[in-house]
Amino acid sequence: SPTASYDEIKARFRSLSLQYHPDKQQSNRNKSIHGKQHEQDNGSTPEDKFQAIQLAWEVLRDDIRRRAYDRDLLQQQLYEKSRTTGALELDYQNDLEEAIDEDTGERFLVYDCRCGEEIHIDVQEEEETNTTDATDNSNARIPEKLNGLLVDCSGCCFVYRVVVGSKEQKDDGEGDMI
Repeated sequence: SPTASYDEIKARFRSLSLQYHPDKQQSNRNKSIHGKQHEQDNGSTPEDKFQAIQLAWEVLRDDIRRRAYDRDLLQQQLYEKSRTTGALELDYQNDLEEAIDEDTGERFLVYDCRCGEEIHIDVQEEEETNTTDATDNSNARIPEKLNGLLVDCSGCCFVYRVVVGSKEQKDDGEGDMI
């Protein structure tokens, strides 16, 4: 927490340090029935977690480094928030063009950014079902995970949010920013 005092950080560091200390983990492994090394939910070992705790303590105990860390963290949070809320919307039906790479046969979507850069959005289809019907709604072929996808333009600072479905179908009351 950016508002935590030095004493609170120190107490939490000691608690976590004891919990993940390699010697403590060694005794826990010896007590384990299978003797297997336990991994955390994120795939890191207790030793990795201990190293991360040590690194965090090195940064957070130094007042100058902590202020720099808090400033960088706040900047990253503001960037993510502005990236999400300030994204320009690209409607699949009206703004994006489907294209196929002639060499690989892979489908992708194309949009010409305001800066002149061409943005390519890969379309990974899990499974084509009933593609023989040429009158099939092309919107149904687009994976649902594409809806809401954020795409950065490599040529400028614009961020785009892909919206699958026509603007008339949107019911959230938000206006298009393009």
